[in-house]
Amino acid sequence: MRLFSKNKKNLEINNVQKHGTFRLSDMKPKESAVVEAVCGTGAIRRRIIDMGITPGVKIEVVKLAPLGDPLEIKLRGYQLSIRKSEACEIYLSNRNRDVR
Repeated sequence: MRLFSKNKKNLEINNVQKHGTFRLSDMKPKESAVVEAVCGTGAIRRRIIDMGITPGVKIEVVKLAPLGDPLEIKLRGYQLSIRKSEACEIYLSNRNRDVR
């Protein structure tokens, strides 16, 4: 049995999932949580971070499009729409998850 993955992305995802986290794409409107990790690679990860989605930031899902893609989220005092494929790369902590 191998304890460590050679693939850095898989190792990061495995570490994040062990700590009771979930993906941004799994959230419903009016829920909020705190970013724990951004697990994308290359240009996608850089784009997500450049939009201000970094560990420690509180995110609230404002609304979903009728077919579920894109999501409108609120963070750092502004609203942002992101694709569901990008939201799957963002892991959030359930410690601050609340439903209003």
